[in-house]
Order: sequence, then structure tokens, then C-alpha cells
Amino acid sequence: MDFVTDHGPTWTLFHQIDMFFVVLFTIELLMLVKYRGLRHFRDLWQAFDAILILSTWIFLTVPQLQDFPVLRALRLVVKVQEMRNLVAALVGATRRLFAVGLLLLLIFYIFAVVFTNIFKDLQEDGYTEEDYFSRLDKTFFTLFQFMTLDSWSGVTKEIMVEYPWAWLPICAFIVVSSFVVINLFIAVICDSVAEVQRRDMEENLNQINSMLSMVEEKKEYDLRQLEDKIDELRELIMELRNERKQHSD
Repeated sequence: MDFVTDHGPTWTLFHQIDMFFVVLFTIELLMLVKYRGLRHFRDLWQAFDAILILSTWIFLTVPQLQDFPVLRALRLVVKVQEMRNLVAALVGATRRLFAVGLLLLLIFYIFAVVFTNIFKDLQEDGYTEEDYFSRLDKTFFTLFQFMTLDSWSGVTKEIMVEYPWAWLPICAFIVVSSFVVINLFIAVICDSVAEVQRRDMEENLNQINSMLSMVEEKKEYDLRQLEDKIDELRELIMELRNERKQHSD
């Protein structure tokens, strides 16, 4: 932002545009609250949107927080249905993601203990340039490097100078962590997204069914009204016939 802040007129223009949208969003919020009342905030997404708008005024008045109004970009999540579904899916999958995370942590711990016990002296003996396995925390970091496939082959080749069979446990860890557990994360998220979409479809179907039932009820009501009118007309016709007969007699 230096190209803006260092140029006075440009900074003033950006600030005025920023204030314009803040005022516009605030007016929108006030109109919604006036129309819907406090029930507007029963929708958690709308409450989140209101918090973003109100916090923007705080950020603009406190000089140390002037960069935080960029958080207004999160309003896209409130306005775009697909993004709301994605966030809802992530929140709904929290427990399952936590379980998969614990499984990954357990795998990390097992391999970290084994690798630390076997390979802890490699750097001290001069076989590796970096200290990868001397302590459990360093082994954890190295395993994370393996999981992300960041230069794992170079580290493995250094280890294989002393332990030619080292590729086997390292490849086993990579297969388990990168290809199995990480795919479990993806599968959990995809399943949660599908579940959110299924709920949305059910809600839409329920709305359509309610609308159809209202239409059917309206038809039945109109039909009953028509039948009542027909009955009234019949009674009127019968009365007219009786009157004619009386006059003819």
C-alpha cells in the first residue's frame, strides 16, 4: 500500500471510497433491521455480517487498526451461498477432522520415536549436513517435511549412505501420511460438503412441497366457494320457479 499512502491525493481518494462503502453497508444494515426487527439477527450469518460492519467503524477510528477493515472481504462469505455452504461444511466436519488429525499425530509420534532412536547420530557422525533426527522435535519437523514431499529424496539419500534400507520406513511413512491420512481429510470435507448440499436440497424440496400444499389448499378453498355459489344459485332458481308457479296459479 506504499504507492497509495505515499501519494496524498490517491490516499484521500481511497479513503473516501472506503468510507462510501462503509456508510452504504451501514445503511443497508439499518434498513434490514428496521424491516425485520431483531429477528434479523437470528440468522447467524446476518449477525456475523453485522459484526463485520460495526467493527469496521472501530477499525477506522483507531489509527493502529486501520489495516483491519480488509476483513470486510469476509462479507463475500455471507452473500455467496456456495461459500456459506463450504464454511458450514468445514464447521460440520470439525469433529471428524479432529479425529483424523489425532490419527495423523499418532502416526507422527510412532515414526518420530523410531526414527529418532535409529538415526539420531547421523549428523554427529558426518553423514548428513543438517541435524534431522537428534531430538524428537527435530524429527517431527523432518517428518513434516517428508509428508509435504519437500526435498524428501535428498534427505533419504543422505541417510542411505549409512543405512541403505532407510528408504523403506521413509517411503512407508510418506505413503501413510501423504496419500492415506491426507486423503482422509479430503474425504471428510467432501462428505461434509455433500451432506450440506443434501440438506439444502431437502429444504428446497420442503419449501416446494409447502408451496404446492398451499396451492392445493387454495384450490380446495376456491372449489368449496364455487360449490357454495352453485348451491346458492340453485336455491335462487328454485325460489324463482316457485314464485312463477304461484303467479300462474
